[in-house]
Order: sequence, then C-alpha cells, then structure tokens
Amino acid sequence: MRRIGPHCKPALDGAGRLGRYGAMARPRPKHHDPALPVGPNMRRLAAALAAEPGRLTDRLPGGRARLWQRLRARVAEYGDPQALVALDDHGAGRALDIDSLRVVALMLARTGDHDGYERTLRDFDPALTFSAVRARRFIGNGSGMEALNVFRRLGKAQIPRFEKIFICERSGLARTLLAMKQVLPAHPGLNTPALIEARRGDRLAAVEFVHVRFTPLPPGEIKVRARVVRHLGEIAEKAIGGNTARYHRQTLPEGARETIAALLEAAGADHARHYRALFGRCQALADSLPRVFCHGDLNHNNVSREGVVLDWDKAGFLPYGHDAAYACRRRRPGGADDLLALSAKHFERPGRAAQDRFAFAWFFLHMIPSRPELLRNTALLAGLVEKLHALADAAAHELGRTE
Repeated sequence: MRRIGPHCKPALDGAGRLGRYGAMARPRPKHHDPALPVGPNMRRLAAALAAEPGRLTDRLPGGRARLWQRLRARVAEYGDPQALVALDDHGAGRALDIDSLRVVALMLARTGDHDGYERTLRDFDPALTFSAVRARRFIGNGSGMEALNVFRRLGKAQIPRFEKIFICERSGLARTLLAMKQVLPAHPGLNTPALIEARRGDRLAAVEFVHVRFTPLPPGEIKVRARVVRHLGEIAEKAIGGNTARYHRQTLPEGARETIAALLEAAGADHARHYRALFGRCQALADSLPRVFCHGDLNHNNVSREGVVLDWDKAGFLPYGHDAAYACRRRRPGGADDLLALSAKHFERPGRAAQDRFAFAWFFLHMIPSRPELLRNTALLAGLVEKLHALADAAAHELGRTE
C-alpha cells in the first residue's frame, strides 16, 4: 500500500504503515509502460499522483477542483492515454469499466473526496452499500487485481475499521472470506486483522476489517515470514471441508517456463537442454506434492515486524514450498547452494525436508523472471537447474516413503 492523501505530511496508511510517498521520501515517478501488466502501471500512476504536492489553497473554496486539474496534468505527463479517457468519461457522466474505475478512484482519493468516491462506486454498482460512519479517511493504495486498491479508515472509536473494495467477479473476495471465516479461525496462531463485515453488491463488495498499526518488514527479512509459512504448512488441504479444488492456485507463473528456457539458452545451450528434459518430470512431481493452505503473497509489505499478516486475496492451496520461495524472492543469494541453505535453515520440515527443498527450488526458479536483479545471476539460474535432477530424485523417494 502507499499513502495517497491530499497533503504531504508523512502518514500511516490503512495498516499503519508509513507511506512511501510522503514529504520525507518522494521518488521520481516513472512513466506508463505499455509492456507492463496493469498492476505495476497502477503503482506508477499512484506514484505520479502522489508526486503532486498539496497546497494550503486546496483547503479554500474551489481548492479541490484546482487540485483535480493539477492531478490531471500529472496523469497526462504519466503518459497513459486510457487514463485520460477514464477521467473524461467520468467528467461526462459516461459509464466506466473496471480499469477506468481504478483510475478515477485513485484521483478521488487523492483529492480527499469521499462523497464523490462513494457516488462513483454506486454509479458502477447501485447495489453496493457503505458504512454509515461519517469519520472517513483515505489512507493508502495498492496494486493487486482483486480489489480497487483505494483504502479507507472508517471511524474514530476504539475499534476503527479498514475498508477495502473487492471486485466480485475476481477470486480475491472468495479467497479472503475462505481465509478469514473458515481456515484461520479453525487453526489459530496467526495474528491477522479480524473481519468485521462484508457487504456485497452485484459487482463490488465493501469489506471491513479491524484497523491495526503496522510496521512492514525489511524487504529481505526471512525469520518472521518463515514462522508464518511453517504455521500455514500445518494446514493440510484434506483438513478443510467442502470443495477446496476451486481454491487451487496455479503453481507456476504464466510464461515462466519460456522465459527460463530463453535465459538458459543465453547462459549455455547445455543448461537449456537439461531444463527442457527435466521440466515435465519436475512439474508432475510438484503437482503431486500434498497441498497446504498458502497465503500466496508473502511480500514484506504484507507481514509486519510483529508478525501481523494482511491481504489474503491470493490465498489458496499449493504445495508447501511456494510461500517459502515467494518470501525469499527479494533475497540475493550468490548461488544455488546459498539459496538451498535458506530453505534448510528456515523452512524445511522434519520428515519432509527433501520434498520441501525440491518444491522451494522449483518454485523459486520460476519466480526469477519477476525479479530483475536475479535475472542477471546466471550462476544461480544454472546452479538450480543442475541440481534439479538430484533434488527431484530425493523428493520422489521421500514422497513414496511418506504416502
């Protein structure tokens, strides 16, 4: 999440996290990149809007309209023509699609216009209802595809609320409710903000959680997240009733196989041939591993120093090792041995160490394309591929022994 309030004082966002784009640290915004997915470009747009400083005159009559025009100029400078179309459609009262609604919601949040924000969302979904609490504050934004990613704090009472607007047709709402209503209450031990209320419309849902103070982890921190991974690893899919197959997550990122093969070709044709020869067997082995409940997005912004865990939009059932690999994405191991030492030290379970080590290595390998700083580490890439055969043999042997 990132602070997008109308003034430049550093502030804590919806989870109590210090906003990245306050007055103390304002990075230069990047421009729209058509080659990037929607999520990263939304982060860039939010940064572009946050770069426009608030002024004292914004509090005077007509100030909000003047701020809107300055922000519109930032959008034009940002370079996404569709974002400008969204603002024009909003100004003309035309219907918005969900991507346009994201842009307009960011703008309304940046100007602090709560009434306009709620009115725009109800125009999109007349069945949506909001809390009657009038103490409202925009406190942050995100970039996931499951929600609008404009967040508010509601109320000033002893239990203030954190509001998040989910998109009903996406799976994030169902995954969040699975975690908050079914899985976590039956397996206590994690500190996560309690669900208060979920008001579902036809296209959007307003979900409220207990608002908590939150200090995000340093990007490379492992120990706190490892405790979360190990706790979730004890929640086997077979222990959850009902139709769990609908909450299965895809094990590898889309396009990762092709990207890894291309990177290995550049590093040496032998590595690429070895990878292609092993892929089918390794993927089948990964798919055969027992699935456990996973968070799916254990980045440092979703776990606090105190172990509070947020954002269950991507929760589901995956082989143990996926959350572990994801938690280590921002580490920069020198090679495959360094990486596997992290697995052994923080994540591997007694009696399942070979399975856990193989899954960790397999999933981490295919997360490398999402981390530019790792793409240049050919020693890590080639080293993991060289170890796959032995890792898969050990995992298969242990799996046959434990089934």
